[in-house]
Amino acid sequence: MPSQLPAIIEGIAAQLRTIPELKNVLTYRPKTPAPLPMVFFQSLHLDYPETTYGEMTIGYDPVAYVVIAPVGADDEAVGVRLFDLVPKILEVLGHDLDAHGALDRSTGTSDGQVMLTDADDGELVIGGHQWSVIRLRFRVIETFTYQYSL
Repeated sequence: MPSQLPAIIEGIAAQLRTIPELKNVLTYRPKTPAPLPMVFFQSLHLDYPETTYGEMTIGYDPVAYVVIAPVGADDEAVGVRLFDLVPKILEVLGHDLDAHGALDRSTGTSDGQVMLTDADDGELVIGGHQWSVIRLRFRVIETFTYQYSL
């Protein structure tokens, strides 16, 4: 069974799209962010966590950025967006650990779980300009049962 990574990223994005305050949710890095606030996915790390015999597990660490406002924008507006969005993000992601169905063996896809492991605020250069962002770090575990033995 092939990896469902593209479907997993799209599933996380689908979860985030349920937050009305987020104006745009992309699975790629845009040249210029608009409309705001928006989310995009950028980097990825993968590893092979230890598992029991009879299965293969792949761990992914996708990172998404919530772009809030240009650096230097009204600090109060940035703070309101920051403290308004984070609880809503936690709420939608906490109720859907299978990436909107991308990790659900009953539907014929791979098995596993998605968790938001870390969130912090900072700045990021996009299109030559600095933006205030919230970085969301995820941990995705995808498990495949071996179908053949030696």
